[in-house]
Amino acid sequence: LDAPNEWFFDKATRRLYYFFNATGGNGPTGNESWDATQTEILFNITGSSPKQPVRNVMLRGLELRDTSYTYIGTSKAAIHGMPSGGDWGLQRSGAV
Repeated sequence: LDAPNEWFFDKATRRLYYFFNATGGNGPTGNESWDATQTEILFNITGSSPKQPVRNVMLRGLELRDTSYTYIGTSKAAIHGMPSGGDWGLQRSGAV
């Protein structure tokens, strides 16, 4: 690791290596907790067909935190079945 906020997970040893960003002032104490998940889709609202899209959905007070983008993933959830538009090509099939 050669830059702040980079990390590497060694699957063989199940050890996480993290390069702390010290610009905030306080360094790690050793008592931090880490949460890791493999969940890539938090929720999915899909119509039954292109001719019957979802309608009249309202989300109020929705807060998504501690999440990350999955535009470049390799799992079925991250690929979205869309052709690649480059590393940061975005799927335009829906928005919240």
